[in-house]
Amino acid sequence: MEPIVFWQPGEPDSEIKLGEIKAWWQNLTGKTVLWQQRPLPEDRDLTKINWELRKLDEEFTPIKMDLRGITLYWQRSTDASEHGLTPSALKLDRQAQTLDVLPDSTRNYVVRVTSKEAVYQVIRLSYPQIEFRGTTLLFKDEATMTAVEVELTAEQRQQIVTQLQ
Repeated sequence: MEPIVFWQPGEPDSEIKLGEIKAWWQNLTGKTVLWQQRPLPEDRDLTKINWELRKLDEEFTPIKMDLRGITLYWQRSTDASEHGLTPSALKLDRQAQTLDVLPDSTRNYVVRVTSKEAVYQVIRLSYPQIEFRGTTLLFKDEATMTAVEVELTAEQRQQIVTQLQ
C-alpha cells in the first residue's frame, strides 16, 4: 500500500485511488481533525506551504464525513447541515495522516485536513481461507486475490486458539 495517494480526475487508477481516499475520509467520523486553509502558491507547489499552526486553523470532531461522487462532505456537531467541497485534486499522505484538497480550479487556496488520531486502513476479506504457518496467521481471499500475513507472538497465537475453543 502506497503511503501517498494522489488523485485527479482522468488519471490512471483514479477510481481505486478515490476509493482509498474515501475510506480514509469516512474513518475520520468521530475523530479529532485539524482543518487548515492556505493560499496556493502560483506554481501550485504544495511543498512551499507553511503548515505551522495559525490563529484561524480549526480543530474539531466531525459527526459525519462522507465522499459522494468527487465531493467531500463533513459536518460538525454545531452545524445544522453538512458542508461540501469539490476538489480538482487530492493528496492523501497516510504516514502524516493528512489530506490536501485542491478545490476546483476557480479557487486559489488549498485545504489540509489532518487526523489528530490514528486512522487505520481496513482491509475487508469475505470468508477468507485461514492458515497457521508457524507463528504466522495467513488470510487468503480468492475473490480479490488478497493475502494478509499476520506475525504472531506465542502468546497471541495461544489467545486465538483459546478464543476458538
